[in-house]
Amino acid sequence: MSEGIVIQDRDGRVIEVNDAAQRILGLTCDQLMGRTSTDSRWRSVREDGSEWVGLDHPSMVALRTACPQRNQIMGVDASDSGRRWIKINASPIFDDGGETPSRVVASFVDITEQIRLQSQLAQAADELGDLYNNAPCGYHTLDAAGRFTRINETELRWLGVTREEVLGRLGPMDFFTEEGRRIFQQRFPDVLSGQGVSGLEVELQGRHGELRRVSVYASIVKDAGGRFMHTRSVLHDITSLHEARQVLEHVMLDQSTMLNNDLIGMAKVIDRHFVWVNPGMTRIFGYAPHELVNQSTRMLFLNDEDHRSFGQAILADRSKGEYARAQSRMRRKDGRVLWIDVNAALLSADSGESLGFMADITELKEGEEARVKAMWLELENQRVKELLNEREELLDVLAHEVRQPLNNASAALQSTTSAMEPSRNEQMASPAARARQVIHDVQACIDNTLSVASLLMAKGPIQREDVDIDMVINLAIGDMAPRQKGRVLIERRTQTRTASMEVGLMRLALRNLLSNALKFSPESSPVVIRLSDCDHPLALLIDVVDAGDGIAAELLPRLFEREDRARQERSTKRKGLGLYIVRRVMELHGGAVQVLHSDAKGTTMRLSIAQGGDY
Repeated sequence: MSEGIVIQDRDGRVIEVNDAAQRILGLTCDQLMGRTSTDSRWRSVREDGSEWVGLDHPSMVALRTACPQRNQIMGVDASDSGRRWIKINASPIFDDGGETPSRVVASFVDITEQIRLQSQLAQAADELGDLYNNAPCGYHTLDAAGRFTRINETELRWLGVTREEVLGRLGPMDFFTEEGRRIFQQRFPDVLSGQGVSGLEVELQGRHGELRRVSVYASIVKDAGGRFMHTRSVLHDITSLHEARQVLEHVMLDQSTMLNNDLIGMAKVIDRHFVWVNPGMTRIFGYAPHELVNQSTRMLFLNDEDHRSFGQAILADRSKGEYARAQSRMRRKDGRVLWIDVNAALLSADSGESLGFMADITELKEGEEARVKAMWLELENQRVKELLNEREELLDVLAHEVRQPLNNASAALQSTTSAMEPSRNEQMASPAARARQVIHDVQACIDNTLSVASLLMAKGPIQREDVDIDMVINLAIGDMAPRQKGRVLIERRTQTRTASMEVGLMRLALRNLLSNALKFSPESSPVVIRLSDCDHPLALLIDVVDAGDGIAAELLPRLFEREDRARQERSTKRKGLGLYIVRRVMELHGGAVQVLHSDAKGTTMRLSIAQGGDY
């Protein structure tokens, strides 16, 4: 017999017990006989874990009330075997038809395993409920009318509502944007028909106003008879992914705009053959794209010698791990000769692929020559004045039309680099950095060229004002390439904080000296800006000190003239404007630029900016 039987007398003492009761309670007959329900050794508890005092045990209640007690669940710690759970029925026994019970019989079964399984099921249900309600995605079911019949806590938080507010009352239509409502109306019939939807993107707008982009997966649930029960939907929050895609699309659009502009020529070259050209190349050289692609770059040069020299300059720069830059004469398809400023960056050392930027500076060079000649002609000649006015207007247009696409290109490259940063793709990062350097040098070249052609050729006094010296220095350093800024050190030997100067011109002069010093000195060496002053005559002194290999002695007499020159280690000569601009800026300030010393250990250039009195 598996059911335990215990008989207790009127006072609650155990007077009979069967073997099953002994086994279930883990006690012997001797241990049970005579024990009462109020015996403290029982240590009995209710289902909720609270203490169950002896007077309230089912047997004692049946004796006291003369009423049977059914299906009472009790936990008993009656032995060393641990807690046992039993289900008890207690029935009073009446002798000779009396109304007061003389005894009570308690029958019980061991339900310990059942309780354990119920506890496990309850725990599993709680875990499943928590997983459902707090999953990182939204879950809901809908009736045939599109109203919520079930929804998890995650989606309720997204919507900013309570479960009572939406169940049976509202549906997704009440939280979609206008576009989402239109899509829901179109696709919900498909779900009801059993087709379902997968990866459908819509926007949810919660009661708090927050917009959330979600990807929806929905299907239908039927009963065993194939009848509709409800729809089942899973919503994934893809707001961040959607925003990232929009940023990427914007970057790609900017990059496409940069590459397909018709102001700056761009070309990819492998083995000195064009593999891609942009519309700017078509405008500058007059060839259709298919006429250039797969053709040798020789077709743009005036002769073999120019082509060969340009190629040697490119290879020389590449051997030092640098980008290449040069100005060369080239020919349009219609035969017209152009001056082209070329900047090229190596994209792949394995394939030899390069990206070249080409700017038509023919008008700038022609305008420059015309303005130099005009300085020696009679300014009262009206025809010359009209020509100068036309040239000035042209320079203004070029200054805007050429700088703007370069600024856009620089910004697009910066955005592309930032977008690639998390992946740390070194293969793409290095070419992008070289391309930014190319754009930086194109801008510097155009700035210098335009300065010579306009500001520096103008007569009349410049407008000077007292400015913060450190501000001007920081502006000049800020014009340097990012990898060069850290090399510039400042040494102050004067307490003077302000000086009289024209900020834009002085920034240009200092920038040109810094650019030369950084370029012609080892990359591991610093370039020092040393500030001091002079009392007789009153002047601010700015020295730029580098650790390069010095300037060739034969170049020193004409170093600040507008002519071909080169440092000792370079065999390729280029037309230089930088130091000439420095000289002109200092002349306009009533000061001077000079080489304090130059030898194999470095060069020191000094700017003397006159202060006080008439300039």
